[in-house]
Amino acid sequence: METAELPEPQEPQDPEPASETSEQPATGNLVVPVEVHRPMTTTTSNKDPPTPKTFIPGLQPVQTTFSSTLRTYPTKKVKINLQKNQIKNPPSDAISAVEFGPNSTQFLLVSSWDSTVRLYDIHANSMRLKYNHDQPVLDVAFQDAVHAYSGGLGCTLKMYDINANAETIMGSHEKAIRKIEYCSSVNAILTGGWDAAVKLWDPRTPTCVGTYLQPDTVLALSVCGDKFVVGTAKRKVCIWDLRNMAGMFQRRESSLKYQTRCIKGFPNEQGYVLSSIEGRVAVEYLDTTPEAQKKKYAFKCHRIKENGIENIYPVNAISFHTTYNTFATGGSDGYVNIWDGFNKKRLCQFHKYNAGVAALSFSHDGSVLAIGVSFLDPAEITPVVHDEKEIYIRYVNDQETKPK
Repeated sequence: METAELPEPQEPQDPEPASETSEQPATGNLVVPVEVHRPMTTTTSNKDPPTPKTFIPGLQPVQTTFSSTLRTYPTKKVKINLQKNQIKNPPSDAISAVEFGPNSTQFLLVSSWDSTVRLYDIHANSMRLKYNHDQPVLDVAFQDAVHAYSGGLGCTLKMYDINANAETIMGSHEKAIRKIEYCSSVNAILTGGWDAAVKLWDPRTPTCVGTYLQPDTVLALSVCGDKFVVGTAKRKVCIWDLRNMAGMFQRRESSLKYQTRCIKGFPNEQGYVLSSIEGRVAVEYLDTTPEAQKKKYAFKCHRIKENGIENIYPVNAISFHTTYNTFATGGSDGYVNIWDGFNKKRLCQFHKYNAGVAALSFSHDGSVLAIGVSFLDPAEITPVVHDEKEIYIRYVNDQETKPK
């Protein structure tokens, strides 16, 4: 696989072109727990190429060769008035997911570790409704403009009718529900759980119509046309075809060396983007022909160098601009980057937020980006760091999102 490095900008300088470097194996023994959130620290030399990097204890050795094929050009940080774009009445605990309504730039669904699901009208900057779970909520999804689904540590999948202001218990997993997706091609709800199962739900009944075992704990899930992609613990990637669920369509291993954090399918249904806890993103293709597989690549991102120390942060969230097939990533470093994955360019980087970026969602037309900002690990909160839990709305333009 082609792997390329995209340099992070060092304020106030613009990023420099990627150069050919190599990494030596890092030292340390580790067991990475499920859903690790804290950044990893490495030490580097100021010389080019860099000297071997040493990860903190608990991380497995990595050896990767980087090439200089990723094209870059100077980008500038986009500064915005955070207070002006801040949603009122945010959750009281960490934000787990944000999701725009279908065909809407107005209504935003938000789940949180405070065990609530909230619906916001971003035009009026007001909360329209709120309903509760018994335990923290890890994900939400819209079926249509008036039906929302949510689940989390309580293991129960809820359907909420926004017009009737009523909830229905659909069913449950044996362990926490980590991801929820609506599949328009079959008009069904998909859930992935820490019980290593993906379940398919019929919203008309409402009942579970199929349970599909995965190799390990489900950490990420995304629909990609008539297929869906599952990322599990131990870096497994499973691809299923909704037209034939008798067996798994493809089984792969993540091209990234560390735990999967997020997966999102291309709007054009050609492939998916996968991120890890170790500040990297991989662009993958579903077509298994050698010609298609030559196009896949990975790159570094969400890393900050300070005083010779490179802090490496998880890439927590990915969201696609459905018109341009560009995508945004959000990391625990507090930055949002927008990328042109097909041309291998970074288009822009937003100004740093006061906490990690936990969740992202583009509206259906790509004109608005919702940004959930909160620390996902209490260890990141110190006496000098504000424990922020906010939702920001960013109205984006073609200069920031359109391929050049």
